[in-house]
Amino acid sequence: MIFSLLLLLAGTFPVSAQIVDAEGQYVDTVFNDHVDRTAEDFVIASILISDPVEGVLSLAGHTAIRVQCPTFGLDYVYHYVRVQTNEQISETYAFLTGQFIVQMVADTFASYVQHSEAINRGLTEYYLHLTPQEEQKLWQILDEELVSGKQLKYDFVQEGCAVKTKKLIERVLGKKHIDYSACDPRFSAPQYELVSAAMQCAPWMRFVMLTAMYGHTKQSGCANNLLIPADLATAWQTATVDGRPLLSDGVRIVANNYYQSDGWFTPLRLAIMLLIISIIGLFVTKPYTDWIILGMQLLMSVLVLLFSVMGSTFIVWNWLLIPFNILPAICWKWRKYWALPYATVLAVWCLVMLFVPHMLVDTTHIILALAFAIVLLKQSNILQRFLVKSVAQDTIKKTHRETNKNKMI
Repeated sequence: MIFSLLLLLAGTFPVSAQIVDAEGQYVDTVFNDHVDRTAEDFVIASILISDPVEGVLSLAGHTAIRVQCPTFGLDYVYHYVRVQTNEQISETYAFLTGQFIVQMVADTFASYVQHSEAINRGLTEYYLHLTPQEEQKLWQILDEELVSGKQLKYDFVQEGCAVKTKKLIERVLGKKHIDYSACDPRFSAPQYELVSAAMQCAPWMRFVMLTAMYGHTKQSGCANNLLIPADLATAWQTATVDGRPLLSDGVRIVANNYYQSDGWFTPLRLAIMLLIISIIGLFVTKPYTDWIILGMQLLMSVLVLLFSVMGSTFIVWNWLLIPFNILPAICWKWRKYWALPYATVLAVWCLVMLFVPHMLVDTTHIILALAFAIVLLKQSNILQRFLVKSVAQDTIKKTHRETNKNKMI
């Protein structure tokens, strides 16, 4: 690969290996192909965006960089793949706990397309509008990254494939800045909302991701929010560098086979079922329905705590700690003192989460918190006290009516 790069760049930089021919002319003994390496089509660089497919690394799509030199028949695709450092750690666990390690590889374009077709994965190509010097610099940077064998931590928010691609292009552009002023305003929405919209195809993974991403709710502008490969391509089609669009329109290479989970058992439906169980529990004296909801609350609390303790880099502040924490389990013995106040806090929390200007938590989280609030309401005995009071008042009124009736007689 390095030899290919040297062949590509020869003529761009001074070459010292020269001799004098019979006519007294200097001749390049290494490269004497008379190729114009400053031509617009000498190097062609493009971005490849893959559609989502099943798998934690691929649910939001994938980004790769294709560079080709038709003159010398070179055509490679550079992208990041996972390095299996511990076979006992599952892909999902490694991803969510910050132990997902990736490394750059280079495949021929033909083999990359063949792999996409084999797994039924849609693929679109967008050509980069770079100068010949910038395209050659991009190829050089990619080759150096490949040869270094550097293993990088994969963080979906801070170091995902789309983010890495964006940083590579910014490095190539140097002092030139990408102008995002003409981009769709939706790309300035909080990262939480962009991820939520992009991962609708996989409800369970979306729910887990949103449980882990609770901190990224700030509006930090389009330039800092391009986490999803498809979003990166769309934004770059309207973004400009020196007045020219950074990216061309997309060219479909592999037919659209967009992944969509067909399972009916989604987190939202499960949450609705648990909410119904909690409501039924209000009229059931046995505690069985309450234990189901309490078990859910404890499981969610452990999950949220896991994301915090394992040091995932995209954890900042967790709104979910209000309804989902282990304190209720620890203090359950004294619930009669705190159940009603805590239920009130959860009810207010649910209302706030529904009406805030931007998405802070998922709808599923709100429904689960509401189910837990109903159980706490039952545990506070406020309903029983209210019913007893109502019955007592009705009895007193009835007694008074009968007494007055007897007096009149």
